[in-house]
Amino acid sequence: MLFIMIATISSISNAQSIYFNFTNGTNGQYPLIDVQHIDFSSTDMQMHLINGTLVSWNTTAIISYKYLPYITALSEVPNIAIGMEVSPNPSNGNVQIKYTLPVHQRLELAIYDLQGQLIDQRKIGEQDLGSYTQQWHATTKGLYLIKLSTEQQIISKKVVIQ
Repeated sequence: MLFIMIATISSISNAQSIYFNFTNGTNGQYPLIDVQHIDFSSTDMQMHLINGTLVSWNTTAIISYKYLPYITALSEVPNIAIGMEVSPNPSNGNVQIKYTLPVHQRLELAIYDLQGQLIDQRKIGEQDLGSYTQQWHATTKGLYLIKLSTEQQIISKKVVIQ
């Protein structure tokens, strides 16, 4: 899949945040201070955050987005982003995948090795807003990508197994 960079954040004049309208009637805003760069293709939009998190949406889920010269108070904008932590990292093989859902969503968890081979897949299904934990036990040392997917976005984290 070919991605074309549409924005290096430092090149967006006066912008302080990016604001999205989604097909499910929700919207979200991200302060650009947290965003390293944004990639866009015909099927996906990916935001690379400074903390290493990758936030991705299928472009069919996005009605529109715009850069704003301000950051709206968080209480005014519903945030539909999933929060995810992987710990410990690096790990001896016993990994906790903690995630927080801001709205009711259908989830799937997938774990890939460096060759892109699917190692584990869990169709978690529907979950209400709240915090959850999944356990994963790696049997082989290496670098893995943990991907948590909803109908609207994908969050990815790397984990090192020693």
